[in-house]
Amino acid sequence: MLKADESLAYSSYTFGDPATPIPRSYLGEPTKTRLVHAGFEQLHVHHLHGGGTRWRLNPNADDTDIDGGLEKTPLQNASSVRLDSQTISPLESYTLEHECGAGGCQQAAGDFL
Repeated sequence: MLKADESLAYSSYTFGDPATPIPRSYLGEPTKTRLVHAGFEQLHVHHLHGGGTRWRLNPNADDTDIDGGLEKTPLQNASSVRLDSQTISPLESYTLEHECGAGGCQQAAGDFL
């Protein structure tokens, strides 16, 4: 009887990779991301590379008016700090309202890690 190769127990070679979802949007389009940590063991950090995408720590502190149109310049003298990384603990969730919409204030197009 052949012994199983333990190095392949969690391998994509053995089981294949799931399809990675890629959200699509137009530059400047009002954008929210719902971030959920359904695990139970470790903290994780959510961060988008390449676009300078930021959101408010407390979106209710300022009138971001994401539902009534979008300003393509950052809100000055804001009551809440801006974040580009969010640490998330197990069983937590956040709604990130992207400042200046899709592509961030730089209006950068493309796919981001």
